[in-house]
Amino acid sequence: MKLYDLFYTEKAETDILSIVNYIRSNLYSPFDAERFYRGINGTIENLKTTAGIHRLQTIQVSNDVFFGVSRINYKGFAIIYTLEENLVIILRVIHGSLITG
Repeated sequence: MKLYDLFYTEKAETDILSIVNYIRSNLYSPFDAERFYRGINGTIENLKTTAGIHRLQTIQVSNDVFFGVSRINYKGFAIIYTLEENLVIILRVIHGSLITG
């Protein structure tokens, strides 16, 4: 079984923290914010062993287009990533409804 390392782009880190802060501040639910944070990070950790099984696709988010990327979902959010050798690069974490293509 191939084992990948993980790398988060700055944008992906910002995406995750923005979602968690929204849950904590706007929905007034620190418990749910922490649970979401643990859950999405657990899903991303699983990519260390499963990243190579997801199909490649083209994904459009607003004016950004990602070619040859993969996607997994966690609670309505899309985790968009790509592979480079032994590295999983997390590009974005966005709500699935924002994907237009």
